Amino acid sequence: MTKSNPGISQPKWAARSITILGTLLTGAVVLAPVVGLNFGQDDAALITQGWDAVLEVIGIGTAIVGRFKASRPVTLLPTLKDVA
Repeated sequence: MTKSNPGISQPKWAARSITILGTLLTGAVVLAPVVGLNFGQDDAALITQGWDAVLEVIGIGTAIVGRFKASRPVTLLPTLKDVA
């Protein structure tokens, strides 16, 4: 049985971490063209680049905000409280 230490907060599941989610969103935007997810037309290139830039800014912003708001360590597996 583990004792609870009031000075140390309990870890949370990585999927509930704003920092992790922002990083994953940014990575998805960067890797999308690699797997062939783009408009493919010259006229749509500007839209694609603009949309990618917007999503990258949102992803990076989310990661930064999440890092500053973080109050608990992150775990890769959910706890029973996260699942319920």
